[in-house]
Amino acid sequence: MKEVQVWEKHWSEHGAAVFTPLSYAQLHWLRLLEGHVKPGHLVLEAGAGSATVSLMLTHKLPIKLTLLDFAQAACLMIKKGSGSGGASPYIVQGDVRATPFKDAAFDLVWSAGVLEHFPQPEKVLQEFHRLLRPGGKVVSVVPGKYSLWGVYQRYHQWRHGHWKHGYERQVTVSELRGTHEKAGFRVLSAHTLPSMYLAEYLERGTTLLKRALNPLGKILRRVGPDPLRALLGYDVVVVGQKEGAP
Repeated sequence: MKEVQVWEKHWSEHGAAVFTPLSYAQLHWLRLLEGHVKPGHLVLEAGAGSATVSLMLTHKLPIKLTLLDFAQAACLMIKKGSGSGGASPYIVQGDVRATPFKDAAFDLVWSAGVLEHFPQPEKVLQEFHRLLRPGGKVVSVVPGKYSLWGVYQRYHQWRHGHWKHGYERQVTVSELRGTHEKAGFRVLSAHTLPSMYLAEYLERGTTLLKRALNPLGKILRRVGPDPLRALLGYDVVVVGQKEGAP
């Protein structure tokens, strides 16, 4: 199945349930973005999918939001669900590797769960670099290479002969940092973020086993050291900046 068909199918099947309270992971993404966005900023989420976090951001800050996704099902889903409060986003169907926007069009470009789906993520980041104004920032979130999600995805590929959501390649913090530097960004931070992939999964479980493991899920929320966080299912995030004065 071609990549676009994978995501058309995914959002057609799951689109009705995306406008729900933010997950534990998404709350961390939102807090991260709030630290790098100012009122009036032009913000692009590339590979927006449900755009749940970006839409929530418009409720907190008066920003001008653009959402880009190459799946028509995702764009239609966002249009249906973005009418309640916040700013009305500009929704565009297109490819993150060759967007229809002019140079230096945005103050911040961000993505979550996007870069790992491209064999050459630096090509995507070079496009983000073109889209940013001098001093603009990029925020990239991807599954950690040694997270439980990464292990599960590799198992799925081994078991079924293909990746669950098309091509996927998880990365380490140092690898994601290097990819951003290769694309021309000055890296401001590179670290891990808490994720839902184990802690929240255990807490949301309904089977007897999952309920029994519920306390473990709560403990994992408080885990601190990066190596342990990466092992137990945490996202890798890089914040980069385009050279030049804002």
